[in-house]
Amino acid sequence: MNRTGNWIISCGMYAFTEPLRRSWQTLLEPLPDILDASLTGAEYPEATVVFDCSDETYLSPDLLIGHTCGYPYLKRWQATHEPVAVPVFDIPGCDGTGYRSWFICRADDERDSLAEFSQGVVALNHADSNSGMNVLRFALKDLSPGRTFFRRVLNSGSHTESMRLVARGEADIAAIDAVSFHHIAAVEPALAGGVRVFSQSATTTGLPFIRPRKSQFGTSRIRQALNEALTSLPAPARDTLRLTGFSPVEVSDYERTQQMEHEAILAGYPVLQ
Repeated sequence: MNRTGNWIISCGMYAFTEPLRRSWQTLLEPLPDILDASLTGAEYPEATVVFDCSDETYLSPDLLIGHTCGYPYLKRWQATHEPVAVPVFDIPGCDGTGYRSWFICRADDERDSLAEFSQGVVALNHADSNSGMNVLRFALKDLSPGRTFFRRVLNSGSHTESMRLVARGEADIAAIDAVSFHHIAAVEPALAGGVRVFSQSATTTGLPFIRPRKSQFGTSRIRQALNEALTSLPAPARDTLRLTGFSPVEVSDYERTQQMEHEAILAGYPVLQ
């Protein structure tokens, strides 16, 4: 794979507010310099940090690393990209490399079990989201085998918009990953106050940074560079991200994510509906 310009670092997952984007950029921009130091006499252009997850970005010959969801990684990128690291967060709902989703309803909604939301309206961030779709589908598989559970599915486009739909009463329920929920609440406390966590998903492996399999840098070296960059990150940015480190990850760590899909299909609930 021949590179054509600056390195591209894609950070489209937990970068949906300006403080988050600034903090990620401060963390990731030094990465090429740290990596270049490991190559005698090597000099490479600087990094361009972008905040998207488009196919064009992930297929670019200039991609150094990209942050993606584990579910689409398994579906779309496993053959061409390799997991490098999982960011570890000091956030409720996260445990090492694992994370869970919060099942939310309106703050004044008194229902406390998934079964009570039968024939309600669900807000879905993306159809290929592990945290917004896959874990919720898995949780519902025994409640709705072979039939529709919800009256309507609203495609929101983001966890933030899913929370807004629930808070406004346009949707009854949504699954919001714990990291997103924390960061949304930090900048929109009134929105977080308008919803209530009534249950939670099973734990799955967190969102991986991935690299092209043809990359000149090995996964361990990139992961080491990420942790070196984190060590030098200014305290305000570290506090914003709530990052404690980057841990090793393998494709096999996402077997549980894939197994959830298989079990839902076998139970007769292949689509969140």
